[in-house]
Amino acid sequence: MVRKTPVTKPPFTKSAFTPQALLAKLKTQGLVINDDKIALKYISYVGHFRLKGYWYPLQDAASKNFLPSTTFEHVVKRYECDREIRAIIMESVERLEVAVRTVICNLLSLKYSPHWYLKTEIFAPKGKVGLGQMLSKIEGEVERASSRLYIKAYYDNYDDPYLPPSWAMSECVTLGTWSKIFAMLRDPTDRKVISSKFGITQVEVFESWLHTLTVLRNMAAHHDRFIEVRI
Repeated sequence: MVRKTPVTKPPFTKSAFTPQALLAKLKTQGLVINDDKIALKYISYVGHFRLKGYWYPLQDAASKNFLPSTTFEHVVKRYECDREIRAIIMESVERLEVAVRTVICNLLSLKYSPHWYLKTEIFAPKGKVGLGQMLSKIEGEVERASSRLYIKAYYDNYDDPYLPPSWAMSECVTLGTWSKIFAMLRDPTDRKVISSKFGITQVEVFESWLHTLTVLRNMAAHHDRFIEVRI
């Protein structure tokens, strides 16, 4: 076996700059600044590095100088548009997330029991995700929500089962967990009934839809960019 010679990389030597210095640099690169005060606010509270993701397409790839007549206002419009997209996604996914967990909880609670998610027989491992991992995730999320009144009320009155009923648990866990719960349901009838509640007859499509919603929701929650940037 041939071993690769490790590549020696130089140490990071860049220094931090004040917002004023960063603004001056943008001007030398040809960015038109019509209002220094507004530009400094954005650099100070949004961040030079974050804004850079929105002005890359407005620069010459080789020289890094801005294209002629590019203004800071143009950069801000791109940033604000992206922020509005994230807000729309968060609002829309919130409604869908509540609907998904309610439909799943109602169906499985009536069919199996309020603690259906503790019944190993109704689940099957999906890829690398097993029942143990799913339960561990739920346990952690319920524990983090232990100060909420409805969780505290359950433990003040009951010891068994060791986790609250699904309608209380559902208020604690993430959309990603619900996506995994649906994917691991063993009975194809359960999966089909749930997906049909949303007008989707193909279970695989609904499963993919849930996964995509989870990715979108996480991107929006962590302030990822939705405006495509080609570097």
